Amino acid sequence: MQLPSLEKIGGDLNASGARDIHFPKLRHVGGNFRVDGTGLTHLPENLEHIGGDAYVSSSDPSTLLAELMEAKRKGILKGAVFVD
Repeated sequence: MQLPSLEKIGGDLNASGARDIHFPKLRHVGGNFRVDGTGLTHLPENLEHIGGDAYVSSSDPSTLLAELMEAKRKGILKGAVFVD
């Protein structure tokens, strides 16, 4: 899933199980952030807001979970982090 110009999603982002996801300009996700099973290593650099929960897999890189926890601490992530 290559979305190089995408900056805002008004609702949920559901990329569960998708591989090679790339959205470098993403700043805003209005709802849930589902990237479990994608192998995503880092959050998009410009991400400022996730309005819902975040979903990752225990098999996803630990860097992603660490960045989500930091986003929660900073108030970027409004919901909870769920690891399956």
